[in-house]
Amino acid sequence: MKEKVKRKFIFVDESGDPGIPGTSGHFAYNILMLDENDIQFIEKELAYFRFYNESYKELKKYTKNNKMLVEMLRKISMRSNIRTYFLWKKDFTGRIRGVRFRNFILKKSLEKFFNEYIYENSHFDIENMPVFEIVIDRYLDGKNKDVEEINLKRYLNRDNNLPKFNHITMVDSRYTPAIQILDIVSEYFSHIKYSAGNNKIGIKLVEIKK
Repeated sequence: MKEKVKRKFIFVDESGDPGIPGTSGHFAYNILMLDENDIQFIEKELAYFRFYNESYKELKKYTKNNKMLVEMLRKISMRSNIRTYFLWKKDFTGRIRGVRFRNFILKKSLEKFFNEYIYENSHFDIENMPVFEIVIDRYLDGKNKDVEEINLKRYLNRDNNLPKFNHITMVDSRYTPAIQILDIVSEYFSHIKYSAGNNKIGIKLVEIKK
Protein backbone atom coordinates (compact mmCIF):
# COMPACT_ATOMS: atom_id res chain seq x y z
CA MET A 1 0.00 0.00 0.00
CA LYS A 2 1.38 3.36 -1.01
CA GLU A 3 2.29 5.58 1.93
CA LYS A 4 0.25 8.77 2.20
CA VAL A 5 2.24 11.84 1.26
CA LYS A 6 2.82 14.06 4.28
CA ARG A 7 1.59 17.63 4.04
CA LYS A 8 3.18 20.55 5.82
CA PHE A 9 1.48 23.92 6.04
CA ILE A 10 3.68 27.02 6.25
CA PHE A 11 1.72 29.84 7.88
CA VAL A 12 3.17 33.31 7.32
CA ASP A 13 2.33 36.67 8.85
CA GLU A 14 4.15 39.93 8.16
CA SER A 15 4.78 42.77 10.59
CA GLY A 16 5.85 46.34 9.97
CA ASP A 17 5.31 48.58 6.99
CA PRO A 18 6.87 47.65 3.61
CA GLY A 19 7.09 51.34 2.77
CA ILE A 20 9.87 53.88 3.04
CA PRO A 21 11.99 54.08 6.23
CA GLY A 22 10.29 56.22 8.86
CA THR A 23 6.86 54.60 8.63
CA SER A 24 8.10 51.77 10.87
CA GLY A 25 11.65 50.88 11.79
CA HIS A 26 11.34 47.18 11.03
CA PHE A 27 9.82 44.67 8.67
CA ALA A 28 9.37 41.06 9.75
CA TYR A 29 7.94 37.68 8.81
CA ASN A 30 6.67 35.21 11.37
CA ILE A 31 6.69 31.65 10.05
CA LEU A 32 4.97 28.63 11.57
CA MET A 33 5.18 25.11 10.10
CA LEU A 34 2.40 22.68 11.03
CA ASP A 35 1.05 19.33 9.97
CA GLU A 36 -2.66 18.53 10.16
CA ASN A 37 -2.48 17.26 13.77
CA ASP A 38 -0.59 20.39 14.86
CA ILE A 39 -3.31 22.58 13.35
CA GLN A 40 -5.84 20.99 15.69
CA PHE A 41 -3.49 21.61 18.63
CA ILE A 42 -3.20 25.31 17.70
CA GLU A 43 -6.97 25.66 17.39
CA LYS A 44 -7.53 24.10 20.83
CA GLU A 45 -4.89 26.29 22.51
CA LEU A 46 -6.33 29.44 20.99
CA ALA A 47 -9.92 28.46 21.83
CA TYR A 48 -8.94 27.74 25.45
CA PHE A 49 -7.18 31.10 25.75
CA ARG A 50 -10.16 32.97 24.32
CA PHE A 51 -12.61 31.15 26.61
CA TYR A 52 -10.52 31.71 29.75
CA ASN A 53 -10.07 35.42 29.00
CA GLU A 54 -13.59 35.91 27.61
CA SER A 55 -12.05 37.38 24.50
CA TYR A 56 -13.49 36.73 21.05
CA LYS A 57 -11.96 39.55 19.03
CA GLU A 58 -8.45 40.96 18.74
CA LEU A 59 -5.88 39.46 21.12
CA LYS A 60 -3.17 42.10 20.74
CA LYS A 61 -4.15 43.85 23.95
CA TYR A 62 -2.99 40.79 25.93
CA THR A 63 0.57 40.73 24.65
CA LYS A 64 2.21 43.01 27.21
CA ASN A 65 1.62 41.45 30.60
CA ASN A 66 -0.46 38.30 30.16
CA LYS A 67 1.35 35.30 31.68
CA MET A 68 -1.14 32.85 30.21
CA LEU A 69 -0.46 34.13 26.71
CA VAL A 70 3.31 33.83 27.22
CA GLU A 71 2.86 30.23 28.40
CA MET A 72 0.65 29.43 25.41
CA LEU A 73 3.29 30.74 23.00
CA ARG A 74 6.00 28.80 24.82
CA LYS A 75 3.99 25.58 24.47
CA ILE A 76 3.51 26.23 20.77
CA SER A 77 7.21 26.98 20.28
CA MET A 78 8.17 23.69 21.97
CA ARG A 79 5.85 21.63 19.78
CA SER A 80 6.19 23.28 16.38
CA ASN A 81 8.68 24.92 14.03
CA ILE A 82 8.14 28.64 14.52
CA ARG A 83 10.53 31.52 13.82
CA THR A 84 10.50 35.27 13.44
CA TYR A 85 12.78 36.89 10.85
CA PHE A 86 13.13 40.66 10.99
CA LEU A 87 14.97 43.42 9.18
CA TRP A 88 15.90 46.89 10.38
CA LYS A 89 14.88 48.93 7.35
CA LYS A 90 17.54 51.58 7.93
CA ASP A 91 20.18 48.92 7.19
CA PHE A 92 18.58 47.69 3.96
CA THR A 93 20.52 48.79 0.87
CA GLY A 94 17.83 47.99 -1.70
CA ARG A 95 14.58 49.72 -2.52
CA ILE A 96 11.94 49.50 0.21
CA ARG A 97 8.64 49.70 -1.56
CA GLY A 98 5.67 47.42 -2.01
CA VAL A 99 5.31 43.88 -3.33
CA ARG A 100 8.86 43.31 -4.61
CA PHE A 101 10.36 44.20 -1.26
CA ARG A 102 7.88 42.02 0.62
CA ASN A 103 8.47 39.05 -1.65
CA PHE A 104 12.25 39.41 -1.44
CA ILE A 105 12.26 39.46 2.37
CA LEU A 106 9.81 36.55 2.42
CA LYS A 107 12.13 34.53 0.19
CA LYS A 108 15.14 35.29 2.41
CA SER A 109 13.13 34.36 5.51
CA LEU A 110 11.99 31.07 3.98
CA GLU A 111 15.54 30.23 2.90
CA LYS A 112 16.76 30.64 6.47
CA PHE A 113 13.77 28.74 7.83
CA PHE A 114 14.26 25.70 5.59
CA ASN A 115 18.02 25.72 6.05
CA GLU A 116 17.47 25.44 9.81
CA TYR A 117 14.66 22.91 9.38
CA ILE A 118 16.78 20.51 7.33
CA TYR A 119 19.83 21.02 9.58
CA GLU A 120 17.81 20.33 12.73
CA ASN A 121 16.26 17.20 11.21
CA SER A 122 19.35 15.08 10.60
CA HIS A 123 17.11 12.19 9.54
CA PHE A 124 15.57 14.35 6.81
CA ASP A 125 15.01 12.29 3.64
CA ILE A 126 15.11 14.52 0.58
CA GLU A 127 13.49 11.78 -1.53
CA ASN A 128 10.45 11.58 0.76
CA MET A 129 10.05 15.30 1.26
CA PRO A 130 6.59 16.40 2.44
CA VAL A 131 4.31 18.45 0.26
CA PHE A 132 4.58 22.08 1.38
CA GLU A 133 1.80 24.64 1.14
CA ILE A 134 2.02 28.31 2.12
CA VAL A 135 -0.84 30.11 3.83
CA ILE A 136 -0.09 33.81 4.07
CA ASP A 137 -1.86 36.71 5.73
CA ARG A 138 -1.88 39.06 2.79
CA TYR A 139 -5.52 39.49 2.01
CA LEU A 140 -6.56 41.09 -1.29
CA ASP A 141 -9.88 41.13 -3.10
CA GLY A 142 -10.66 40.22 -6.67
CA LYS A 143 -8.23 39.87 -9.55
CA ASN A 144 -5.21 41.32 -7.74
CA LYS A 145 -5.29 38.47 -5.22
CA ASP A 146 -5.17 35.79 -7.92
CA VAL A 147 -2.38 37.52 -9.82
CA GLU A 148 -0.26 38.07 -6.71
CA GLU A 149 -0.68 34.43 -5.62
CA ILE A 150 0.51 33.22 -9.04
CA ASN A 151 3.44 35.64 -9.19
CA LEU A 152 4.59 34.81 -5.66
CA LYS A 153 4.43 31.07 -6.34
CA ARG A 154 6.52 31.46 -9.50
CA TYR A 155 9.02 33.67 -7.70
CA LEU A 156 9.54 31.28 -4.80
CA ASN A 157 9.55 28.12 -6.90
CA ARG A 158 12.42 29.46 -9.02
CA ASP A 159 14.63 29.50 -5.91
CA ASN A 160 16.82 26.38 -5.76
CA ASN A 161 17.31 26.90 -2.02
CA LEU A 162 13.62 26.27 -1.36
CA PRO A 163 11.33 23.28 -1.84
CA LYS A 164 8.62 23.54 -4.45
CA PHE A 165 5.37 24.85 -3.01
CA ASN A 166 2.23 23.18 -4.31
CA HIS A 167 -0.09 25.95 -3.25
CA ILE A 168 0.17 29.51 -1.97
CA THR A 169 -3.05 30.82 -0.49
CA MET A 170 -3.69 34.32 0.79
CA VAL A 171 -6.15 34.55 3.64
CA ASP A 172 -7.85 36.89 6.07
CA SER A 173 -6.35 36.25 9.52
CA ARG A 174 -9.77 36.57 11.20
CA TYR A 175 -10.66 33.10 9.95
CA THR A 176 -7.29 31.37 10.41
CA PRO A 177 -6.21 30.48 14.00
CA ALA A 178 -2.57 29.81 13.10
CA ILE A 179 -2.28 33.25 11.51
CA GLN A 180 -3.90 34.78 14.60
CA ILE A 181 -1.17 33.18 16.71
CA LEU A 182 1.48 34.71 14.46
CA ASP A 183 -0.25 38.07 14.73
CA ILE A 184 0.14 37.85 18.51
CA VAL A 185 3.82 36.97 18.06
CA SER A 186 4.23 40.07 15.86
CA GLU A 187 2.73 42.28 18.53
CA TYR A 188 4.85 40.70 21.26
CA PHE A 189 8.13 41.25 19.43
CA SER A 190 7.12 44.78 18.46
CA HIS A 191 6.46 45.48 22.14
CA ILE A 192 9.94 44.29 23.20
CA LYS A 193 11.46 46.07 20.17
CA TYR A 194 12.89 42.85 18.73
CA SER A 195 15.28 42.46 21.65
CA ALA A 196 16.47 38.87 22.03
CA GLY A 197 17.36 39.56 25.66
CA ASN A 198 13.72 40.30 26.51
CA ASN A 199 12.31 37.31 24.62
CA LYS A 200 10.33 35.16 27.09
CA ILE A 201 8.23 33.11 24.68
CA GLY A 202 10.90 30.72 23.39
CA ILE A 203 10.38 31.60 19.72
CA LYS A 204 13.63 32.04 17.84
CA LEU A 205 14.27 35.60 16.68
CA VAL A 206 16.54 35.94 13.62
CA GLU A 207 17.77 39.19 12.11
CA ILE A 208 18.04 39.44 8.34
CA LYS A 209 20.98 41.53 7.21
CA LYS A 210 21.10 42.86 3.67
